[in-house]
Amino acid sequence: MYHTAFVPYSSLHVEYMESRTKHDMHVLHYHDTYEIYLQTAGERYIFFNGFRHTLKPGDLYLIQPFQMHYSQSLTSDYYARYVMNVSAKGLQTLLTPTETNLLLAKLVPGLYHLSPEQYEEMERLFRSLHSCHGKEQFLSEKLQYAHVLQILLNVRQYTPHKTSLPLETGTDPVKPEIIHAINYINSHYMEPLTLDMISREVHISKYYLCRLFREATGTTFLEYLNDIRLSKAHQLLLETNLSIGEIAAKTGFSSGLRLSKVFHSSYHMPPSKFRRHPHEQENNSQVQKVADSHSLSKGLPQTE
Repeated sequence: MYHTAFVPYSSLHVEYMESRTKHDMHVLHYHDTYEIYLQTAGERYIFFNGFRHTLKPGDLYLIQPFQMHYSQSLTSDYYARYVMNVSAKGLQTLLTPTETNLLLAKLVPGLYHLSPEQYEEMERLFRSLHSCHGKEQFLSEKLQYAHVLQILLNVRQYTPHKTSLPLETGTDPVKPEIIHAINYINSHYMEPLTLDMISREVHISKYYLCRLFREATGTTFLEYLNDIRLSKAHQLLLETNLSIGEIAAKTGFSSGLRLSKVFHSSYHMPPSKFRRHPHEQENNSQVQKVADSHSLSKGLPQTE
């Protein structure tokens, strides 16, 4: 079993990291921002949308707000990467709200295999952004967002990599029934799903499903389903004025009381308090990143 954390960003985040030792995050998490990751050296693995993808130099991924993800080293001892987290509100430093919405609507989340020319341009932009990030100079914020805007415009022109079956974990093939189950949960989380329903959908016994699901994802069916629902509830809490009961209905929880109970169990505060003070989670989530939890490296559905 792994822990899930919400990690908010109150401003633009840009980071370069080079690691010569194995580094697994040990926590599945999500942000209230768009995340763009650029692999510059070595090999790393990213888990999102229920599957693990191999990242090699020149690979880039785009993750939308509230999309759960997790990265790990597995057998690789060395990697280097840039990562950027940016919010829609931050983009309005340069763009109008309408321009921001039009740009973000054209961004397709997923993994991108860049051509040598695309990678060279993207690496240059990230390097320039990283060098000016955090500096307090005249118009420095606008300069940073000018780099961010160019990065997003470039990604908008790229085509995400499409994968097909069969998918594999590190050593063993993942059964198509589990791939189907994960995809079905991701698409139908707002419905009153049960283990029996998923078992019938994928045509295997629920006991066999439970065992294969844990082997493939590192967690149980119910834990995975609740994680998906909580991430969607977080988004609605921050972006709408819907009541707790209305949010519960839209995210698959049986009632507002059930949503509050699961939310409090995971994040140690009621959803009503989180809505008023979302960034109180920030420090707690950073601690949770390094909390003791099981690594997902044992086996996740993988794409190359």
